[in-house]
Amino acid sequence: MKRAILIILGLLFMHCATAQNDDYSWTSLIHNPASYDSICNAYDSYILTTYPDSIPESALPAIKRYYRYKYFWNNRLGLEDGEVSYSPYNKAVLNIMDDPACEGNDNSDWELLGPSSYHIQWLGLVQEVLYDPINPDRIIISCDRGGIWVKQDSGKTWHNVTDDLHLPALCASEIIRNPFDHDHLIASTSSGVLSNGDYGVGIIESFDNGDSWTVMEGFSYQATSLIRRVIADPNDNNPGNGITLYAITNEPGNGNDKIYISENSGIDWTLFPGPSLQDVHLIDIEIDNQENIFVSSKSRWSEREGKFYKYQAGQWIDCNVDTTFGEFKRIRISTPTADKMYVLCDGFINDQKNRRIYKTEDNGTSWSIINDTLPVTDPCEIEYSPESNIIYIGGVFLWIFKDDNTSTLIRRNPLHVDIRDFNIIGLQSGEENVLIGTDGGLTLADINVNDISDITWHNLNGNHLPIGDFLGIGIGNDIQGTTIVGGTVHCGSWKSENNWERILEGDGGDSEVNWLDNDIFYYQANQWMKTSTQSSGSSFYSNGNDWFIGMK
Repeated sequence: MKRAILIILGLLFMHCATAQNDDYSWTSLIHNPASYDSICNAYDSYILTTYPDSIPESALPAIKRYYRYKYFWNNRLGLEDGEVSYSPYNKAVLNIMDDPACEGNDNSDWELLGPSSYHIQWLGLVQEVLYDPINPDRIIISCDRGGIWVKQDSGKTWHNVTDDLHLPALCASEIIRNPFDHDHLIASTSSGVLSNGDYGVGIIESFDNGDSWTVMEGFSYQATSLIRRVIADPNDNNPGNGITLYAITNEPGNGNDKIYISENSGIDWTLFPGPSLQDVHLIDIEIDNQENIFVSSKSRWSEREGKFYKYQAGQWIDCNVDTTFGEFKRIRISTPTADKMYVLCDGFINDQKNRRIYKTEDNGTSWSIINDTLPVTDPCEIEYSPESNIIYIGGVFLWIFKDDNTSTLIRRNPLHVDIRDFNIIGLQSGEENVLIGTDGGLTLADINVNDISDITWHNLNGNHLPIGDFLGIGIGNDIQGTTIVGGTVHCGSWKSENNWERILEGDGGDSEVNWLDNDIFYYQANQWMKTSTQSSGSSFYSNGNDWFIGMK
């Protein structure tokens, strides 16, 4: 008996050791914030012992994500039941809106130093765009970790409309308009870029066309704070008791993501039966004109375990049961139009990564591939315009083509790279007007529907759109004035001596000014660490194809 017990204990010890002995073992932090110290110490030791000389390129993605996660929470730790944890901070964020200390005006004397106006589109990441069909000069955007902003005065001025929620790093991952109430807007909250280490407050709504926002109290945001998407059922016919809404959650620390439904405009919510998946990460949901619900998911850590399901007649159907899409990482779904729908699939062909576009014209019963020449990149967006028959694909660049065999695939850069969202305004004088959210701001594209290579671009950032996500700042003082150097994610590195100048494009990070000589400063730029005088810069370290962004 003792021998059997020893064998069992030995096997358990080997299992625990093996479970810890892999590059993604740190992800247990997401599920066990109270074990922050022990997990970080064990993983730091794992890195040192497993890769004593250098980290191989295959392991860099997992280790880089670990350092980003660790550095984000290192400054936000507290004690919970005597254990170091980031849970107290996360809970405090959700409770801060009810704190009387947050009521009233902020008496702190803050002055915006910039950059807030720049002639090139480099002012920050726009995650979502919502056009107002009644008021053409009014556009609402969400920027990642910077709240919701409203455009006024034909794009010359922007102002934030969610600061009164007192929620730091707020991002609306989706913004929709009630089809029967023009002034009623609904938004899901969570980061559109990172699924871990961000904040959300469930679903928020506005009853004055976006000028002010409140938390949708009917949704249990204390238990489920991060929402990936919210959509309205397009088949509602002016319902008297409210529209039907669906929301998919983003729950990195609570197991599988879930689907919720409300049949009275968000007053009450219930759990909707989802497909039986393990470790799912829901990324998209759409509803067609036959009440079929389509959802897609990806595994949190695998590039080959994406799923695509259709809910029809009360049951979930695996759309990949006949290996139509093969192994894939993720699928993004266009808004269904009549019986037609497109999906953008990042998968594999002959073990090589590949991005493909599929189409269905029978509500998802059958699919045909219409393009397989796109590069696999982040982000991953697709939208279809039935008026022009143009398909819009967002990755690092904008890709467009017509699904009528009359035009080739066109690649363009809409004033900045990394396409986050499309909002198709409509046709006017032979051109389709499309709003495009990028990592640099907001662009309006006028596309000649008879020659899609003919595009006119308009930078709508205007004045006072300070939404850059600064990860680091260095400040020096000398007799000549103040030198400021800062690094933003997505929008480069900047320096200022009374006027702001972008010193390098790409992703910036931590920055410092030399304390002995203010003419020398240090900053990050993608995979490079740089040192610079005010007239030239040189790299002193490069990390191959991987990046330092988010690290100190």
